[in-house]
Amino acid sequence: MLSDFDIRMPSIWGGPVGTAHIRGAPEDFFVREILGFQPEGDGEHVWLWIRKRGVNTHFLASRLARWAGVSAKDVSFAGQKDRHAVTEQWFSVYLPGRRTPPLSGLASDAECDFTVLLVTRGRRKLARGAHRGNWFRLQLTELEVRSRSALDARLRRMSACGVPNAFGPQRFGHEAGNLETAQRWFATGRRPRQTQQRSMALSAARSWLFNRYLAARMRNNSWHRCVAGEWAAGGGGLIPEPTGPLFGRGQTHASDVALELETEIADTHRPWVDALAKAGLKLTRRRLKSRPTDLQWSVESRSNALELSFYLPRGEYATTVLAALVEARDASGIGTISGRDV
Repeated sequence: MLSDFDIRMPSIWGGPVGTAHIRGAPEDFFVREILGFQPEGDGEHVWLWIRKRGVNTHFLASRLARWAGVSAKDVSFAGQKDRHAVTEQWFSVYLPGRRTPPLSGLASDAECDFTVLLVTRGRRKLARGAHRGNWFRLQLTELEVRSRSALDARLRRMSACGVPNAFGPQRFGHEAGNLETAQRWFATGRRPRQTQQRSMALSAARSWLFNRYLAARMRNNSWHRCVAGEWAAGGGGLIPEPTGPLFGRGQTHASDVALELETEIADTHRPWVDALAKAGLKLTRRRLKSRPTDLQWSVESRSNALELSFYLPRGEYATTVLAALVEARDASGIGTISGRDV
């Protein structure tokens, strides 16, 4: 049974090369959603490209519902973006047979700071997970590193080799609150009343278990390579990549060494694994390695600031990238982003 929740991400290559601060201001953490396709320009759904600052995605969605005079279920978005950031993302609003309401009724204020950058139409609802990925630009301040050469060497290594594809701390809620909810649910059988709270608890629980599996693969130095019996991602001429389980119903396709490691995690946390299956989640796989694409960086020596930019596929975390580089004090309330010994 789980006793406490260490949500720090596993460390690699001897740990961080220094320390820094992140998110002293929302502008220090910029995220742009990359959809991978464009709305058609006509249809029953109004699509809005919006830049928000310090705003929760669900909160902005509720504001859009009031503006359009529709139910919350008629407002959709591809991914829930960081609140303590400046982010750009798409929303869709289902308005069949209706004109787009005047934008004058959709005003930013002190409670909800946003700007509508583009309005168009689409023939379909924007589905969760429909986006291809996200582009990040991060500003780290109060940077202290062992040496500039050590920093550059680590960043080059991250670009070439990738980093462990752990779920970031935001997945688990403030002070691991989503995991605490899951623990109470699984121990008592009394599920949370709210659908969103149940969903977040289930997601956090199996994300935490995935991180435990990833840590085990890091201990035997196989997080970046396939082992015997691996159910690998890839195909179609791509180089296979190792994966780990997102526990739920269904049979695993792993065998041999991979199955032994998977079974060890499942048996150690059997009440949680069984609860996830009972809740109806299906067993799926997640890549063990994340590789930030087009990783760029620059250092402002006079102000001890580091700017990073990179692209990640959907479901991968910028905080995971940071944890492989520095120990970063996050002013948003997450705490310190850092690796831990595995």
